[in-house]
Amino acid sequence: MVTYGNDQNGLWLKFDNFTSNDIRQIEYINNVLYVTNYSGTYYSLNFNSLAKARMIFSDGVEKQVLFTSGGNGLNISTANSEWIVGTNLVDQISSGAGNDRLFGGVGDDIYQFSKGDGIDKVTDYSGNNTIQFMASNLADLSIQGNGSNLEVKYSDTDAVLIEGNVSNFKFLDGTTATLDQLLTNKTITLTGTKGNETINGFASNDIINGLEGNDTLNGNGGNDTLNGGAGDDKLYGGTGNDLTVGGTGNDWLASGSGDDTYQFSKGDGNDTINDYSGKNTIQITDVSAKDITFTSNANNELVINYSATDSITLKAYINNYILSDGVVQTYQQFLTGKTATWNGTDNADNFSGTLPNDVITGGKGNDTLNGREGDDTYRFSLGDGIDTINGDYSGNNTIVFTDVKSTDVQYSFDKTTLNIQYSDSDIVKLTGYLASNNKNFSIQFADGVMIDRAQLDPTVGVNYWVRALVATTNSNPDFKYIFPSTAPDYLLDANGQAPAWWSPFSQAQQDFMTQVYQKASEFSALTFTLTDNASQLNTVAAYRNSTAATAYAQYPSGAFVGSDVAFGPDFWFDPAGTWVTASYPHELGHALGLRHTFEGSTISSFSDEEDTRKWSVMSYDRTGMSYDGSFAPFDVAALQAIYGVNSSARAGNDSYVFDSTKGVLIWDGAGVDTINASNATQAATIDLNQGGWSYIGEKSPHISSANQLSINLGTQIENAIGGAYDDILVGNNLSNRLEGGAGNDTLKGNWGDDVLLGGAGNDTLDGGKGADSLIGGTGDDTYYVDNVGDSIVENTSEGNDKVISDINYTLGDNLENLTLNGADNLNGNGNALNNVIIGNAGNNNLNGYAGNDTLNGGAGNDTLDGGAGNDTLDGGIGIDTLIGGLGDDIYYVDNVNDVIIEKINEGFETVNSTVSYALDSGNALNNLNLLGTDNIDGTGNGNGNTIVGNSGNNILSGGTNNDVLNGGAGNDILNGGKDNDTLIGGLGSDTALYKLLNTNDVTGGNGADVWKDFKVGNTLTDSEADKIDISELLINYANGSTVNSIFSYLSLDLNGNNSILSIDRDGAGTVYNSTSFLTLNNVNTTLNTLWDNHQILV
Repeated sequence: MVTYGNDQNGLWLKFDNFTSNDIRQIEYINNVLYVTNYSGTYYSLNFNSLAKARMIFSDGVEKQVLFTSGGNGLNISTANSEWIVGTNLVDQISSGAGNDRLFGGVGDDIYQFSKGDGIDKVTDYSGNNTIQFMASNLADLSIQGNGSNLEVKYSDTDAVLIEGNVSNFKFLDGTTATLDQLLTNKTITLTGTKGNETINGFASNDIINGLEGNDTLNGNGGNDTLNGGAGDDKLYGGTGNDLTVGGTGNDWLASGSGDDTYQFSKGDGNDTINDYSGKNTIQITDVSAKDITFTSNANNELVINYSATDSITLKAYINNYILSDGVVQTYQQFLTGKTATWNGTDNADNFSGTLPNDVITGGKGNDTLNGREGDDTYRFSLGDGIDTINGDYSGNNTIVFTDVKSTDVQYSFDKTTLNIQYSDSDIVKLTGYLASNNKNFSIQFADGVMIDRAQLDPTVGVNYWVRALVATTNSNPDFKYIFPSTAPDYLLDANGQAPAWWSPFSQAQQDFMTQVYQKASEFSALTFTLTDNASQLNTVAAYRNSTAATAYAQYPSGAFVGSDVAFGPDFWFDPAGTWVTASYPHELGHALGLRHTFEGSTISSFSDEEDTRKWSVMSYDRTGMSYDGSFAPFDVAALQAIYGVNSSARAGNDSYVFDSTKGVLIWDGAGVDTINASNATQAATIDLNQGGWSYIGEKSPHISSANQLSINLGTQIENAIGGAYDDILVGNNLSNRLEGGAGNDTLKGNWGDDVLLGGAGNDTLDGGKGADSLIGGTGDDTYYVDNVGDSIVENTSEGNDKVISDINYTLGDNLENLTLNGADNLNGNGNALNNVIIGNAGNNNLNGYAGNDTLNGGAGNDTLDGGAGNDTLDGGIGIDTLIGGLGDDIYYVDNVNDVIIEKINEGFETVNSTVSYALDSGNALNNLNLLGTDNIDGTGNGNGNTIVGNSGNNILSGGTNNDVLNGGAGNDILNGGKDNDTLIGGLGSDTALYKLLNTNDVTGGNGADVWKDFKVGNTLTDSEADKIDISELLINYANGSTVNSIFSYLSLDLNGNNSILSIDRDGAGTVYNSTSFLTLNNVNTTLNTLWDNHQILV
């Protein structure tokens, strides 16, 4: 704030928040005092007839301020150090002795200085001001910078500091000079403070240093060097070839004309260059090319990122780049192989590319995108809205759908715009796609499918005849036409004269041309309205030219001459039924945007027959042409693609069939229409999509061939009927009815609420999007469902059918099998039949219910519940929970953390395992089979188990109750445990292992076991020789090397063909009587033999 008052010394003003160094300007105008600081803050105070005042500032400095009354010849000169303030008139101020500051104010002021005046400062930002040296000449001056001001020194102790505008100088000898003349060939260094300030350079080659603070540096003329220093600075080079160094902080860098250099280093912050003139250079001193990335901002400006926190935004033309290696690179060299990344907002963004190769993500909102030149990538995701790609038909561009499968899109056309719909509310629009001569878009989907440039046209329904002929992006079907009697204004020369070649149409020509207009309107949405003004857009003006054999037309354009047609003398007469009449639709075709057939030769596949007037009036081959002004089939298709179909024509419920002699291009205005192949003698493929190519038997390379049929763009056909063969019927975005008939048919509905009828045969029915009704008929049918509104009708005795589902699903009546598709966490439920239910990659809940079901969880952590019946449950990959329910169930486990739940009295259960597995003692599980070749183990649960090993080296442990252990191949260890067990070693050298289960029991608690396939042999040489390990049962046995040492503990008796081994655990024959513990079936051997063969392990 400011306070003021009067005391014995006169008026005083006290500024609480201005220091003496803050003051930029003091003005006294019309009795109002204005005091302004360098930040732009000012005070205005009213004083009448102010002559002087004391100003006291917050830093304690007090200044005496004198005010002039203005006018030439008025001088103020004292011997003190004062501030002198001029008026808004022309002031003439002489400071006198002392170090004074002079504020001239408005007007062309004159400042006079004499030797002995001291160090004075002129602050004057307006007018054409002059400094007059009363006792000095030009030769006495020296000029240099002093802080942020220009210092003009005119004696050893006298100088003038200039802040603002001083243009002229006068000297003692009467000579004069401008400031620019004084500064010629000089380099002036100006240096700021740590505050926020504005420093202005001169016409010289200045060096301006901002230091700290948010500074504004103006180089003005000359080849300047501007150093912003710390802070968010604004640097303006002005004219000349300037070097601009922003320094740290987020700086704004600009220059005028000249070849400027902008220099950066890591840590400089996020800077902006604004410079569209000259040949400019960016130099980044400590960064190599590998450290550079590019993005684009919301203003479609290129941003060069050279560290995580440093960037340069270009509102500029940059010709050269210099990085840390010092090599000068051109713009093209610097950007070669580089991409710029742009990410939109959730609003409706508008983006144009900034680099040859852009990666563009519009995000949510309805965005308009144009990568412009180069190989651009457009990224879209579900929820992004309706986005438009405008006119990017250069380079090899890619559309990437991050979370959309190839099967989830629908293609359609709105005139020349291709619509790619990937949800009910998400669409990508490619404007002008039909008119582009370059097939330069590929599409990549989340499921790995890639539609490359060559595949895109046939995928979206753009057939070669349409691609070849369409040459315009104009899709406005409402044309005007005129037969001008005088040359239109836009054809007149500068003198208003018509060209010599111009003349009007004859009446016969007008009549015939009008007939051609009418014929074009019959099949398309084109309208032609007679007008009397040729100077309008979308207007066909027809007239004559003077070149005999010439007829020509203009494509539709943004000029009045667009769509005009002209005919030379060879076309002036009325040759009904001759080739001349065929030229009228030909030229109108050009006026409506069609090119010649041969002009599209690089992207079309016309056969010799097709490149004739029989198929297109745009051909130069007259074979098969019409003479009544009609268009040929390819022309009809192309014009309908551009302008749409006449919805009033062919508006009934029509049925279309194949022609066994030639191809058919069909179009239809309205109604519920059908393509019928019920009489086909071979399999039919029918595609109801716009542009869809259908055929009987094999697809020909040429649509003109027999049994080929295509639907023109703009035509909607609802239904298809197959024949007696293996047909393929494909729907569109309408609600279709597809009837397969006999044969093993494939029916796919796409996006509408469709009705699919398979008929007889093993059919595949996929309704696609929408709530579809699927009726398989007889045969083993496969159904695809993806909508809770989908319904399946399957009658009894109509085959063994399968449902493949993308959603939670329960099998309906008469459906046997279910497979869950994708990776979502889905539930799959069976019915009372014997179902096969297969999970997907997610975490599934599968329920078999009644029946003998087979359940396979697939990947994921699944829960399988077999329900009643003899079920087979395989959890697949993951940690699975298997619940068998009532019945004799079979379980498959592949993870040690798999859980089986089986209650008592629910059946006889078997577990098949690829990992080591122990039957849970709390479950009523009976059998265990080890699968594979790994060395894994199997353990029983006391239920009298049968445990079978695999081909690896297994450890099989029975536990309590009478178990059967079968080692299979491999060197297995069989541990029957308690009670009387049956051992089968199988292939390999197997070992019966006896553990001490009960110290008081004569056999250690092991019972009396039977080994059914014991192999006698020397274990050192015979890989099939088996072993018996009783080491844990013997008490106080000193391991000797002879058979006599074991006789006290072990005995072998023969019983028929069997060998019976008995044990006396302490060898004393007292406490532990000799008791049989193992019978070797069909083995006749002795203890000595077994000992010598190392088959007894003690």
